[in-house]
Amino acid sequence: MRTSVPSAGSPGLAYGSSLRAVAQALDPDLASVVAAVPAWSGLEPKVASLGGGITNRNFRVDIAGQSFVVRLFGKDSELLGIDRAAEHQAATSAAKAGVAPEVVEYLPELRALVTRFVDADPLPPQDLERREVLEQVVRSVKAIHAMGHIRSMFDSFGVVRDYRTVAEEHGVRVPDEYGSGPAQFKLNVKSHLPTSSVPTKQWRPKLPEAPEYVPVPPVTTPTLSFVS
Repeated sequence: MRTSVPSAGSPGLAYGSSLRAVAQALDPDLASVVAAVPAWSGLEPKVASLGGGITNRNFRVDIAGQSFVVRLFGKDSELLGIDRAAEHQAATSAAKAGVAPEVVEYLPELRALVTRFVDADPLPPQDLERREVLEQVVRSVKAIHAMGHIRSMFDSFGVVRDYRTVAEEHGVRVPDEYGSGPAQFKLNVKSHLPTSSVPTKQWRPKLPEAPEYVPVPPVTTPTLSFVS
């Protein structure tokens, strides 16, 4: 992650400010979160904006020699079908599995999630060609697949249907061409799904022959259900 250090006089950012200055200069939602975390009570934070958010506003908070990330959930983002409780559960499970930063606080009443800040750089694609890097990726993927179930599910067809309903409820005119599109797409997908229970040939990337790597055996074609 990269932080952007605000310049002097930047509105809404107070790098090295006191808690009172944060409350005065920053977004009131962020100031409320800083004040609500028990471990930060009475301490002076340093705050900087983090880019890259889509439905969230993200901030790095340095306090008492430690670094954190405060994620402020976007206004009306629930209209996009985002389940923040499920997101919290997924983040907590991933942290326990060792593939995500520790969740410090979940504050649904303030629409915020606080995690540890990971001081690292993005992984360049070419690094995946290095054996030692790919071995770490394999271990991480295996840890993710070993995680427990998350109560949420993603139904791509249902999301499209729900988006249309929300759009219409907010006065958006849906193009006539949209009408039969999702249903026809669903039929096209189902028509291309194999129905045989005979194991199918699987494509697998060439993974390093690390001692801990166990090849995945062939599996029968899974049964997929589609919500109409």
